[in-house]
Amino acid sequence: MIPVLVPDLPTADKLLPFFKEIDHSKHYTNFGQFEQKLTADLERHYFNLHNTSAKATLTNSGTSALQLALLSLNAGPGTRVLVPNFTFPATVTAALTLGCEIVLGDVDDKTGFLDIEDALSHSSDFDIMIPVACMGKVLPCNDFIKIANEQNKALISDCAPAFPYHPLCGLTTFSFHATKPFGIGEGGLLLNEQEIRSAKQITNFGFLEHQVNSIGNNFKLNEYSAAIGLAQLTRLTEIGQQRKTIYQKLKDSLSYLDETCFFYSDDETILENFSYPYFILRFDDPTIIEAITTQFQQAKIGLRRWYYPTIIEHPYFSNHERIRSLNDLKTSKKLASQLIGIPMHNFLTDSDIKLISKNIKKVISHV
Repeated sequence: MIPVLVPDLPTADKLLPFFKEIDHSKHYTNFGQFEQKLTADLERHYFNLHNTSAKATLTNSGTSALQLALLSLNAGPGTRVLVPNFTFPATVTAALTLGCEIVLGDVDDKTGFLDIEDALSHSSDFDIMIPVACMGKVLPCNDFIKIANEQNKALISDCAPAFPYHPLCGLTTFSFHATKPFGIGEGGLLLNEQEIRSAKQITNFGFLEHQVNSIGNNFKLNEYSAAIGLAQLTRLTEIGQQRKTIYQKLKDSLSYLDETCFFYSDDETILENFSYPYFILRFDDPTIIEAITTQFQQAKIGLRRWYYPTIIEHPYFSNHERIRSLNDLKTSKKLASQLIGIPMHNFLTDSDIKLISKNIKKVISHV
């Protein structure tokens, strides 16, 4: 089986010196030396890439980073949070588990981003908005920041697979899950232009000088994960170049497809500030997706239907008393039905790519 995603993490020999140091220090968590160093190094790397100062708070997952952002805004019961219907469920559950009310908005048909005009025309229906950097695409940050400022709304951005290339867009969160382009196993990051004074204590049960002074949870990143992060950071440029090369090889092998079949446009993929997290194809005809699914199963090739079904179509969310929709969400439902993800990772061989292309072509030639 050719898997859809394969983690690309540091090898054991690269990690052993860090782990030996942890053994020696006996400091395994609670803001140890590696957690502190990774925080500083990520801030420095982000500044060098974007020429923008950002304050970092590490967490134990991308979902924790979202919850940290929400808690730093005092979100809770009665807080109305606007999220796109086309997203991974964690964007919703991060707010739902805090007691927030979820307002689902539709998305732009081409980009998959939260529909800006829709958000603007319904600004009285939400307090916080969380646009999602769909499939790692870079959000139109200036547009969302403008809405937030003019309408007095809080802004959190879910940029899970887009580190380090996504610019700041309000409280900006990332996932360091193993399969992400910057993966450490499990981990997350909250970035903001200024330091969020309560962020660190929220990640540690709300403690400040041995007393609980705010709401909090256990969102801390342990020393082993931080060590993996430090080793991974030294490989980040190499990993990015490899992903870009694999992506281009895949696209070249699929040159028989119309350009409209590629979810990422050339304008995005030729940029250096792109993480190449997935390879997404789009077909208007659902029978093609069904046929590719069957063909891939027979050929032992993995595929994934990202964000399918949409949030409102999941059984738990469909009748939840704290979830409502701004409209019929037809664009997001249609988009989800048209997208498939094919294998995209740094361990794809040329023969894998040929096999993937051959099996897609076999389906297309019979349509």
